Amino acid sequence: MPKHHIAFAVSVLGLVASAQDLRKPPSTDWPLVGGDWANTRYSALSQINPANVKTMKGAWMARLNSGFGPPYSQQGTPVVKDGVMYITTGQQDIFALNAKTGAVIWEYRTTSDPKTPDNKAKRGVGLGEGMVFGVEADIRKSESGRNEPVTRLIALDSKTGKVRWKHELGEDVPKNLRKYITAPPLYYKGLVYMSISGGDGGLRGRLTAHDAKTGAEVWRWWAIPAPGEPGSETWTGDAWKTGGGAMWVQPALDPDLGLLYVNTGNPWPDYDGSSRAGDNLFTSCIVALDAMTGKYKWHYQAVHHDLWDFDMPAPLILFDQVYEGQTRKALAAHSKQGWVYILDRVTGKPVLPIPETPVPQEPRQKTAATQPIPSGDPTAPQCSEPSKDYKQGCMFTPFWSDTNIAQPSAAGDWAPGAYDPQTGYLFFTTEIATRKFGLAARRSVAGSREYGRITAIDSRTNKKVWSQDVPYPAGFGSGVMATGGGLVFHGGSDGFFRAYNSKTGEELWRFQTGFGADAPAATYQIDGEQYIAIAAGGSRDGLKEAKGDLVWSFKLGGKLNPLNGPPAPKTVIDVESGPNGRAE
Repeated sequence: MPKHHIAFAVSVLGLVASAQDLRKPPSTDWPLVGGDWANTRYSALSQINPANVKTMKGAWMARLNSGFGPPYSQQGTPVVKDGVMYITTGQQDIFALNAKTGAVIWEYRTTSDPKTPDNKAKRGVGLGEGMVFGVEADIRKSESGRNEPVTRLIALDSKTGKVRWKHELGEDVPKNLRKYITAPPLYYKGLVYMSISGGDGGLRGRLTAHDAKTGAEVWRWWAIPAPGEPGSETWTGDAWKTGGGAMWVQPALDPDLGLLYVNTGNPWPDYDGSSRAGDNLFTSCIVALDAMTGKYKWHYQAVHHDLWDFDMPAPLILFDQVYEGQTRKALAAHSKQGWVYILDRVTGKPVLPIPETPVPQEPRQKTAATQPIPSGDPTAPQCSEPSKDYKQGCMFTPFWSDTNIAQPSAAGDWAPGAYDPQTGYLFFTTEIATRKFGLAARRSVAGSREYGRITAIDSRTNKKVWSQDVPYPAGFGSGVMATGGGLVFHGGSDGFFRAYNSKTGEELWRFQTGFGADAPAATYQIDGEQYIAIAAGGSRDGLKEAKGDLVWSFKLGGKLNPLNGPPAPKTVIDVESGPNGRAE
């Protein structure tokens, strides 16, 4: 593997100005999936506000006719720069659209096998050095004739869509393991950061940095340490080889500190901890790395020896805030338990108290004695609703072979949050659901409710300001976007795109997109007009919702009216689900 190289990055010209531009929330463009390097998903644009948002309608609607709709889902955020929108699809095609009209400028049609598994969750593209960076999964025949999964990082010319280069990722993954990509590439100072997913299937998680000009790997950081490396003492035997720790979303970046922040997934096996005694570092962690070399700086583990798939899958958010009279460089991580961990991003230490709290034990599962539980308010219930058929469990209730305990599950998942610097509020969406856990799988509980919640948290106290429930699991899709106009935007599986008053949570506007509006939104300005864009293509395969091929863009005084809506999502589980915890 190549050693890390720094000289080539130093020689890249014109990067200082762009670095300064992306330190702050965007204004006219939406140049990154997270809005800026801090993943605040906040724009200072304020033309659309609580007083006039009711007059907003569709400015344009584009049908891409490929890559959306069955069997594909859409989780991609539109990225907008210099009047051009770049968006990827579930089938891994990439489009450049005129951001004012929706007209197609160019399209890249993937040559990968359309039957490739796990190619349905591409979450966006990256931009840099005149290129659009994307990802694709494929299948190829091995010498023995077996199908082998392949993952690639690709670079396209931003003006023409022509391929500049392709680089295979995860070539060292054992052939019998799944490997796929959900995270969008992130560009910074001549490097493109990339991770492959699959930690829920025995993959050893890693983040790689690539030369933006060629795709060549420059450095690699392993989420699971090898024997003798720091953290290796938290694994038993050879469990580290298939330990998990996947990275599902783009990192956050602080160029002033020179640090890259990644959040890691669950350990493997995910529900059976009997063979992996210890805390299992660096799974379910926030980790700070040197942005240019990948050198480890610090970590914070939010769940020790995770047994519930309670990892940190939502994009990390960086922000500055005053605590005890002192301005601190802070980081917010929203976990599947529905907790917000607020850390000092220089040191990794909690800014607000996160006491290690004793939790129930199950010796056969090698459970951790304590878990860090933040002070403040959670964004989801911490115990299941009472049931005559099951014992009531809470977030850290352990289990073994019995499945008669019902407890909360997957409350946060990957949907991105947002931060509003005007109010200091953090916004997150969650799924609220009940599951039965076993050593091999988790299953939905028949008769239980499954819905979502949008919550505003005051970053100064970690206390709830307001919350609104929605009739679908909200942790798996659109998440939230905040604007300087005092609005929070969120798309739903019921097809509605909604706007809320960011200070009060009052719903002010909704628009029926026609299909599941489960992708994150973006906002931008062209010729003095503010636009709000979202793709409506449906989300996860396990959710039985309408899927389509639409990209919408809205503005004040738009002329396009709503479409007919998809069937309303169910809020009560009819039957026990399959192993993925979804009603089948």
